[in-house]
Amino acid sequence: MILDNSDSDEELEMLAIIGLEEERLNQESQPRRRGSIQGHAVIDRDRVEGHNILFRQYFADPPTFPPKYFRRRFRMNRSLFLRIVSTIEAYDPYFVQKPNAVGMIAMVSYGAYAGLLLQLLPSAADIPGILRENTATP
Repeated sequence: MILDNSDSDEELEMLAIIGLEEERLNQESQPRRRGSIQGHAVIDRDRVEGHNILFRQYFADPPTFPPKYFRRRFRMNRSLFLRIVSTIEAYDPYFVQKPNAVGMIAMVSYGAYAGLLLQLLPSAADIPGILRENTATP
């Protein structure tokens, strides 16, 4: 029995192509892994909707809540808050909105700034102690 090498080469090549195509189809049919740790559940917090609510309530024109509620929540006027936001964005690209490692939009700017400022600013209960420290004479 004589084997023709060209026929077997073509068959092997065809089998390799079919195998590669099957592997590609299997990868496409599997859901893309999300999250940094394989096997951990990914909780969709709907950050975009949270941003939309925050924007409508305080930053839209006209906002849902009047300026006194903005001042109560953020402990500053809206114009000062927006000036701080623009200064931070110009200084540090960390706070500029961009996609994260998974391809989702990362923390939305106003929410990030609000969280940052609320952590940095003293609460109303802390203010008397801060004033005592600053006005104490040595």
